[in-house]
Amino acid sequence: MTEYERIDNFISNNENIDIIAKEIVEILETEDLKEDNIKSEFNIVSGSMVDKDSPNTSFFVDLKDKSRKIYELKKILFGDSDISDSDNIDSVDISELSKNTDIDNQLEERISSFFKSVCNAILITYRDRLRNIIRKNIIPDSDVDMVPLKNISIVDLCILDLDSYSENSTSILQVNKLVRKDSVTNSDSGVSAELIQISNSTGENVDDIIARKRIEDPERYSGVVSAIWKKYLFELSIELCVDYSPEEPLVLVEKLFERSVKKDSIISKLEAKIAKYQKDIKSLTEDSIEDYDLD
Repeated sequence: MTEYERIDNFISNNENIDIIAKEIVEILETEDLKEDNIKSEFNIVSGSMVDKDSPNTSFFVDLKDKSRKIYELKKILFGDSDISDSDNIDSVDISELSKNTDIDNQLEERISSFFKSVCNAILITYRDRLRNIIRKNIIPDSDVDMVPLKNISIVDLCILDLDSYSENSTSILQVNKLVRKDSVTNSDSGVSAELIQISNSTGENVDDIIARKRIEDPERYSGVVSAIWKKYLFELSIELCVDYSPEEPLVLVEKLFERSVKKDSIISKLEAKIAKYQKDIKSLTEDSIEDYDLD
């Protein structure tokens, strides 16, 4: 079986569409998302979203669970030498597909169509769960009725294979440095590049390098407070367009009224049950208590 056939078999199986859609939602629900995993940028003017059709929310995660179907898809798309050797497959990296042949163009189009189908499955089958993920991570203190997140669309879904990349090559080194107001020198002065070069060549921790360099080169390193690796490349990224507009006042009042009526109804039912229990307890006598199974 060629790698082309392996890819074709995978994306031709409609069951894989829903499986991967569900897995993406589950990953976003269970992953401990940090600052590096989330990007959101949106403007609201006079109660309405600006640029409603522009991407404004993104999630980035790595595919850690090798038992998932989406991990299998990643390996199939980018080639896996272990799979190829065991199954006698002629491996081909999807990132190297030539655009000079019709078969490659057709395969790329079919892969693109498969990803669009996964996005549609997420929006159709798991929209409420996706909405909860967005609310939890972007606007956790928002009221559901006040900001309903009515419209959500997926602009892009991307999978990368970073297994062969070092941790440093998927991250940016952020150097935190104190700079005097009267300083005319560059705030970095090549410190980032030097720290990366030394760390890559020696394997030394950047904090240890900084501590040593403060003694060896105090002019450039005396103001360096710390350096942090910030990850910027992830194996799975999903880009969304989300409407964060608050609900219109009249509609909001109606929703709050409905909520109040429902709440009053629940309270009335609870009060009726409590009154009944109180009446039953009051009717008990010391002689009849022994007849009740208190366990």
